[in-house]
Amino acid sequence: MHRHAVITFWLGCILVARTAEPVNIQSRSGQFLTRGPSLVRPASAPAPAVEPGQVLLDPSLLAVTCEEVKRALLDTLEIPDRWRHRIWLTIDHDRTPQDRDILVEAVGYLDGWRYRLSVPSSVERQRLVRALVHVMLLEMAQRDAIQPAAELPPWLGDGLSGVIETRYPGSFTLAPYSHAWATPNRGDPLQEVRKQLQQTAPFTMEELNWPGSGQRFGADQERYMACSQLLVHELLRSPGGLETIHFLLATLHQHLNWQTAFLKGPTFSTMLDLDKWWSLIVVQTTGRELMFTWSVEETWLKLEDILATPVQVRLHSSDLPMTTQASLQSILREWDVSRQIPLLRTKANHLQALRLRAAQGLVDLVDGYRLALDRYLEERAPQEDRPGDTPWVMRAFKPQHRAKYQLLVEETVGRLDMLDDRVVATKRLMRAAEANRAVRPTPRAAR
Repeated sequence: MHRHAVITFWLGCILVARTAEPVNIQSRSGQFLTRGPSLVRPASAPAPAVEPGQVLLDPSLLAVTCEEVKRALLDTLEIPDRWRHRIWLTIDHDRTPQDRDILVEAVGYLDGWRYRLSVPSSVERQRLVRALVHVMLLEMAQRDAIQPAAELPPWLGDGLSGVIETRYPGSFTLAPYSHAWATPNRGDPLQEVRKQLQQTAPFTMEELNWPGSGQRFGADQERYMACSQLLVHELLRSPGGLETIHFLLATLHQHLNWQTAFLKGPTFSTMLDLDKWWSLIVVQTTGRELMFTWSVEETWLKLEDILATPVQVRLHSSDLPMTTQASLQSILREWDVSRQIPLLRTKANHLQALRLRAAQGLVDLVDGYRLALDRYLEERAPQEDRPGDTPWVMRAFKPQHRAKYQLLVEETVGRLDMLDDRVVATKRLMRAAEANRAVRPTPRAAR
């Protein structure tokens, strides 16, 4: 009897091990490949417990979910399915309950890009849809790219995921052992967005373009998602809005930043036009009016924050690192090109965003810094090489190009030095004018 019990025990272990073995599933279109242990169970066994708002992931159902989210995204953008690069999704059961981030990795090969997502075994439905929309948009934008394309607008993926979830409420994600499915929404698609934005202040366009970590993944995430959904919803309704998104996805890899590609579409000519349009949308939706410009003091603080880069240095190998500020000039002269180019692109984008809110007397200074960086980036790291050219990252290290690039660095440093001198002179004049106003006697005191 005892021996029979032992045999039964080991047979049970073998059966459990087999059901826990990872399986590989290819989706209907072939674009998605999912991997993870199947959640098949006997009909008499109870369904596993899961937290509210969470879904247990099964490879087969995850593959179906990917296809359904893609179908909704393509319908919303009114484009056919012309996928070129595959997306691998691995269900990671070793994650802790606190570690529910979905990790996305894009790797370039000679024959194209590969996208890999590491997904926890239990995840929020909204977070899963959001990650899938982001990676699909990235795949669309990089179909013809040799080098990594510029980053997409952060609000585009968040807004589209909100739009398609509103159009198909319930969820695209089929939970194991359930039969729920998404159905079209026939009510007000912005009902929850209005409720959210009437309770909290909407973000400005500049904040939507350059969100902090708290806005994307922290305490302000819901507000950021609501603003993004409103922006994309209205953009899709506006004349030429859909064509603007199409143009952005098709040409992003040809530009240094998403703003350039976006503004070449038929809807907006400048970022100021987008800013004014968004302010009007906010007023119409919530009755709130957004501030257009910062004060002189706020503009100086923003500019100084962009121009300085915190770095850690060690005087000796045994010393603890100290934090100091690196200037743009030191980055140009001392940093390796593969490190400096992404940072300088980010700086140029931040300067472009600052220009929209800068105090009137400081716009020319902000433009000066931005144009200096844009000229350097155009020469040092063009986003699109001519056919037959060596890619810029390899060309930068060739001996015959070193003298040319060294001259480019010195010219750019010279421009930045002149702008720094203008900053000092402008601050001195502003302090003098403020001091004169402070000591000027009033008419009554003069009498």
